[in-house]
Amino acid sequence: MNKGKSTCKVLKDIRQKIADANGIRYIPKECNFKGECKGTCPACEAEIRYLEDELRRKQRNGFAVKIGGIAAGLCAMVVPAQVEAQNINKDSLKTSVPQVNALDSVAVKDLSNGAEDAIVVRGCLISKEDKEPLIGASVIVLGTQKGLATDLDGNFAAKVPQDASLEISYIGLKSKVVKAKDLLDRKNRIIVLESDEQALLGEVVLSGVVVTRNGDDVYNRTTPKYKSHKKKCKK
Repeated sequence: MNKGKSTCKVLKDIRQKIADANGIRYIPKECNFKGECKGTCPACEAEIRYLEDELRRKQRNGFAVKIGGIAAGLCAMVVPAQVEAQNINKDSLKTSVPQVNALDSVAVKDLSNGAEDAIVVRGCLISKEDKEPLIGASVIVLGTQKGLATDLDGNFAAKVPQDASLEISYIGLKSKVVKAKDLLDRKNRIIVLESDEQALLGEVVLSGVVVTRNGDDVYNRTTPKYKSHKKKCKK
């Protein structure tokens, strides 16, 4: 299994966890993509839109939506793409807040595009609501398509240009942009994302691909909007 397909599997597991926690019927489709992929594809994007629609419907019906830290349950699952990339500290899986020291053992992904002034930065993403690690969160070099997904502890390490900014996002949480140089200071390594209901209605960024939701259903269709019941009945 290549790295892209391994990343795809990680993200499907996360979506499954979100669906299960919210009582949403979700059956991931088997990936039939041939060759090296980037970890996401049109089929994955359709699954994301479907999940967004179902979460939004539940919110409209008054149900509490669980998103922030539920993916932490994946720590007990076998995820090849993440296991081969790092040495996981078993004790870190038992604590709600990841240990910053574990960052030093995370494998570094080169996103520098050959920049001579490249620096290595590390970070740990957690949810403000429950302080749980954000597994599979997207970290993208702003202005490029280069990015990575956080590991089982919400950690990441990347080699990027010194003047780069990183756009960090996760389903249902507010995106955040941080300067790479700021992450060189250890006290800035913990990055907290806040809840954002609007995130379910607009763009979602996963593994370097921006998915924009313009339609009203899983097929991205747009239905007419009527100002009154009379006009609707005439149709």
